[in-house]
Amino acid sequence: MHRFGHRATIDSPVHFFPHQRQKRQSMTHTATSRPNIVMIVADDMGWYDASYHGGPIPTPSIDRLTREGVELDRFYVCPVCSPTRAGLMTGRYPHRFDMHGSPMQWWETKGLPPSEYTLATALADAGYRRRMAIGKWHLGNSSLAFHPLRRGFTEYYGHYCGMIDYYTHERGGEMDWHRGYEADHTQGYSTNLMTADAVRFLENSRADDPFFLYLAYNAVHTPFQAEPEDEAAMEEAYRDAPVYGREDLVGIDDEAQIARAMERGLSRKDAARHVHVGPEKAGGHGLTFLGMTKCMDDGIGRVLATLERKGLSENTLVVFFSDNGGMWNNYPLRGQKGTTREGGVRVTATVRWPGVLPAGTKSDAMVSYVDILPTLACIAGLRSASPKQLDGSDMLDVLTGATREPDRVLYLGRDLVTDAPTVTNRRWKLYGDELFDLAADVGETTNVAADHRDVVDELREATVAYERLWGRACCPVGVERQKALPEWQMPDIPVDDPNPS
Repeated sequence: MHRFGHRATIDSPVHFFPHQRQKRQSMTHTATSRPNIVMIVADDMGWYDASYHGGPIPTPSIDRLTREGVELDRFYVCPVCSPTRAGLMTGRYPHRFDMHGSPMQWWETKGLPPSEYTLATALADAGYRRRMAIGKWHLGNSSLAFHPLRRGFTEYYGHYCGMIDYYTHERGGEMDWHRGYEADHTQGYSTNLMTADAVRFLENSRADDPFFLYLAYNAVHTPFQAEPEDEAAMEEAYRDAPVYGREDLVGIDDEAQIARAMERGLSRKDAARHVHVGPEKAGGHGLTFLGMTKCMDDGIGRVLATLERKGLSENTLVVFFSDNGGMWNNYPLRGQKGTTREGGVRVTATVRWPGVLPAGTKSDAMVSYVDILPTLACIAGLRSASPKQLDGSDMLDVLTGATREPDRVLYLGRDLVTDAPTVTNRRWKLYGDELFDLAADVGETTNVAADHRDVVDELREATVAYERLWGRACCPVGVERQKALPEWQMPDIPVDDPNPS
């Protein structure tokens, strides 16, 4: 049971969620066909890990996407991975079905409820015949009811659990690598295998048959493992970047925050890891981390090159973002993965759609992971984005500049270290009882709650409304904790869906 208890789902106050009733405004683009959609998600990539943010790691492919598309300067996600993936697939905050909180561990039995309408299903309804998921799923591994092929995808290649070994593809002592429903024993470095399969999928694509490719890399998540040639290629960049891992670039070492985390049962090492860590402090793996990042960026470059070679680039929307903030190097943002500080939930993101989105621009509009489904569903031509009550908005006309962004409050969840509920609007961020003026203080250094009680009260009211939406988890019937399944073959067992309608 969740520590806040089970909460019945209720309709949200329109005051806080003016975007929930989805009506497609007139689209500004003139494309005669639905675009292909490529969604690329990095794992644990920090704000300062992208070279276009001034960081020391060369990321030319991600930088290219940014130059040719719209840089999303205020793109928000959850503080950890599974919740973000659940929200981007549904357009709904994951606490509605109790998938917010800590990353889903391999022994947990919950998953994305079958009753949730997914992005892949929406695109199927819009006529997208080929819908491929590659890489990290992390939305349930205990029942086939949670399998990607039962959630709207037509093809799947990758792993179900989080944090697999990059070479053996093991998690919990069992190999976790699959094509479709079957175990796949292909050897190789996982990032390269994912890229190769994405290229294969694109090579088999046609301009007259729109497709959806969801490429979810497990890079740059731990374990620290890189191809030797990628490490070697990054030695000069690592040597010439003495600031990498410096304490003043990775956040604020808040001893009080560490103490509060230790009171919640974390060891000092784990608490400090959530608050402040650099690659040298993580066992000297800085060079390996750079190599891992290079491999992923090279893979993105291969995907873009394949789109060009096939003549697909002009009618392909490519969106890239990280599932949460990095464990370090989120400068100048405070905090990191696991926290709802800006460094944990505001991530590197960009979107490119030639001829529709203005190339080489930066948008400071608040965009969220729950906006993905309503935006892409409407771009695909659906009159209604979902039969469910959505928390996200269709943001296309905001990104083209045709309309202003909606006046709204985003729910960022609860900080895994301090348990602080967090919301933000265009200017203000309420983190527990602390208020920050992000327009003047992006580093969240000065609590101004005492000077703006009216803002605190308004945002606290929004927080209460959001947290009333907390629902129950969906789990297999009669299974509370699982052992690692042989080759992670999901059993075909029923699940208890708390909200089947």
